[in-house]
Amino acid sequence: MAAIALGLVLQDLLRARLDAIAELAERDVIQARAELAFVFQVVGTLVFGVTGALGVAIAASSRHARDARTRLGLGLGIALLVASLAGAALIWYMAAVLLACRA
Repeated sequence: MAAIALGLVLQDLLRARLDAIAELAERDVIQARAELAFVFQVVGTLVFGVTGALGVAIAASSRHARDARTRLGLGLGIALLVASLAGAALIWYMAAVLLACRA
């Protein structure tokens, strides 16, 4: 229940921040892109950090695989970690492209 409430509060904060960035874009596009890139980096790091940590936890709890179900858990944990690292890399690349764009 607390996680849902926290998620709703964070969603409202993000919406307010994105609205402020949209208003800033009308006056200063470069600064708005920089702020959007920062939001990408922070949110991407948090989201993919949590999912990556979950992947590590799943893999660690299944590392002494003796049956097919625990081997599956190990594989899924590693897959989640790899996907999280790829997602984080992609979002940081997107932020870098936003910062590099000066047009």
